[in-house]
Amino acid sequence: MSDLDDGAGGPGGAGGRSPSGGTDTVVPDLGTRRVEAVLRAHPDVREAVLLPGFGDGPGETALVVPHGYAVGPELAAHVAAELGIAAIPATIALLPEIPRGPDGAPDAAAVRERLASWPAVYRFELPRTSAERRVAALWCRVLDRKWVGVHDDFIELGGDSRTAALLLAELRAEPGADVTMGDLFELATVARLAERFGPADG
Repeated sequence: MSDLDDGAGGPGGAGGRSPSGGTDTVVPDLGTRRVEAVLRAHPDVREAVLLPGFGDGPGETALVVPHGYAVGPELAAHVAAELGIAAIPATIALLPEIPRGPDGAPDAAAVRERLASWPAVYRFELPRTSAERRVAALWCRVLDRKWVGVHDDFIELGGDSRTAALLLAELRAEPGADVTMGDLFELATVARLAERFGPADG
């Protein structure tokens, strides 16, 4: 049995165990299987497995095999629309296939090896500093979104030359902002743009 298998039907079963042997940290009041079901219901997703307590940081890792065009922010928004922001996995990895062991459960070593060098990995975090919150609020206004993650890519969220011009005007109106049009496409995320507002704070 893979060290990701909880012995109760996969990594999302009740009373599951994490790869380190502890109890799974499931999405509060929702459950792993509900998040998996919502991800699988997305029209561009063929397979999805949620691994609680897996990865380098806290939170869940979703392994997603798309059969169409899918990006992390879009899948995060899909989960949030159905289950709320608290249900968004901390990491969403888009893979051509999910590495599995002989028993069919995700293979921990193979998953870690794949994620270590895989480029299509989306990490979700809400704004953490006042600068990130200011930038995120402007993104939401210009892109007509209720929320954005600090690692979301401007282009992947639907940004284009028109919205970039609107966002640039909004950013330049903020105290301490030092941003150019090129920065919007080069830096591209809330976290990196917020660094132009000075030192990070809490």
